[in-house]
Amino acid sequence: MAKGKLFCRARSIYVGSLRTDNATEIIEWFYNYRKLTELSLEEVLKAIKIIWISANYFRSIRCERTNLGVVKVVFAHDLNDIKYSQYWGKYFQTFFKTKLGLDVQVLCRPQIFHLEFRGKPAREGEFIS
Repeated sequence: MAKGKLFCRARSIYVGSLRTDNATEIIEWFYNYRKLTELSLEEVLKAIKIIWISANYFRSIRCERTNLGVVKVVFAHDLNDIKYSQYWGKYFQTFFKTKLGLDVQVLCRPQIFHLEFRGKPAREGEFIS
């Protein structure tokens, strides 16, 4: 197989895996099949934290909220590869944008990436733009 065809095939697998939404199914399963739209942002983040750490994708996931209504989520992993951070950063950015309507900024580093949700509080304890 030519190098160009191999690259195009690898790229289509990468893009396809970003479009395949396993996160919704897993999070709904975690909450006994409650719909994602019925869950608060905090519940979604809690499920992501528990499931993705248990599956050994990340070493730690830290969530914090600023007083300006910005939620920051920091994912740390043991791989020293920025591509791993970029893949998962893009995955969660796509998930939060398409499923929850949140505009997410991603900052990637070799062993860590940050997600920032910029939005206004929709109701007490929940931030949705």
